Formats: sequence, C-alpha cells, structure tokens
Amino acid sequence: MRQLFLIGLSVVLISGCVVAPSAAPVAVTIHDKYRLTATNEKDDFVEPAEAPSNGAALARGGHAGDKFTGTDRRDPKTSVATGDVEPYATVSALRSSLMSDRDMLGLGISEAPDSERVSAEQHNVTVPAVIYAISKESDHDFHLIVGDPQCNNGDCLINVEVSGLPSADSVYSATLKVVRDKFLAYFNGTDPGTSGYDKSDPPIPVTVTGSLFFDVDHKAGVVGPAGLRPTSAWEIHPLTDIVFEP
Repeated sequence: MRQLFLIGLSVVLISGCVVAPSAAPVAVTIHDKYRLTATNEKDDFVEPAEAPSNGAALARGGHAGDKFTGTDRRDPKTSVATGDVEPYATVSALRSSLMSDRDMLGLGISEAPDSERVSAEQHNVTVPAVIYAISKESDHDFHLIVGDPQCNNGDCLINVEVSGLPSADSVYSATLKVVRDKFLAYFNGTDPGTSGYDKSDPPIPVTVTGSLFFDVDHKAGVVGPAGLRPTSAWEIHPLTDIVFEP
C-alpha cells in the first residue's frame, strides 16, 4: 500500500523518492481512502501547566509519549466505569440521553486527581460514528471529534478520548493499552494531530466504545477545531475499544 507523508513543505514517499517542495497543507493519505490534513487549530483553552508538551517539534510520522501526564480528574480519565455497555444508534441519540451540562455542573464535581465518577458517569456506551478531527493533547490523550455522518452542528458531535496510559500497576493499564495500540496501528504507529487538529476527508467510519465522562475543566463549545465543536462537555473517556471501518 502506497502512502504519502508530508513533512514541513516536502512530500516524502515511503519508497524513498522525494518530490519538489509544495506550499500545500501538510497531509497524509492513509489506507488509500482518507486524507488527513494537518492544521494549527487547537481547542479554545489552555492546558494546565502541569501537563508538559508532547513535543511541538515532533515530525509528522513520529510517535512520542503514551503515559497520561495530566492531573485534573486523573483517576476517572484512566479507569473504566462500572456499568454494562449500552448501545446507541447515533451520536445524537446518545447526546439526547445525557443529563444537561447545567445539571452536571450543579453537582459540584471536583477537579482533584482522585475525583470519582458520579452516578451519571458510571455508564459504558457504544455508538457508530465518523471521525472528523483528531488532536494529540499535551497530557498524551488523543481527542477524537466524532459525530453522525453529515453532522452539521455541534449537537450531533461528541469528544471521545484515547486516553494516555495510567501507571503499569493500574488494573486498567492493559485495557487502555490495547485500545491505544489499536488506534496507533491504524495510523501506522504514528501520532495524528501533533501540531493541531488533523481533519479527515472523508470522515473515518468507526464504532467507539467507552465510559461516559463529564469534563468539568472545559465548558461546552471549546473542544475541537472551529466548526467541529460539540455543544456539550460530555465525553466518552476513556475509550475501551475502537473499530475502524466497521
């Protein structure tokens, strides 16, 4: 399978041939189907200072950093909810089943590392979707902005996260490593979204499975690139499985 990796302004073929530099946006074609175009678009918030950068100079096609380095609600972000897996037909259906952001914020959920899931978060869900955009965050989570096909507003989008890994002695370490390895393998072992969100054209079909999580750090409408921001702070975080092109 022939693939293109664009590094800086040069197009580099895996076969080793180098063609002339181009001013076109940096892009990667994967599986001969999906064109990932790199952007410098980021979430509309600043990551906490305690989460070190994953390396802004990481070349396209590289990989660095798997351990979760954040602190806010670290424990639920790197653990799995207790509930059974509940299937949803669409992202819109999942979104409409959730408590409102206002009610969730009214619960006073702490940002402390050991802040436990509240009862509304003790659910595991699975839903078919498409990936519109991907970013690797400074805490080593991958943000996947997924939604229903032809979604044209933030109500049919949700952020799902391939979590950075907890310590090796965590009972969840193996589960989260399997899904992270599976995710990276689809992108040939490289990190998508290292300079900002990579946008996929066409969007990549997936089925995502994981635990519900309410992000008290970031209000609705700040996660994702412009035009692809969910209108809720609800997430699926962490993912416990992802099936590409189901």
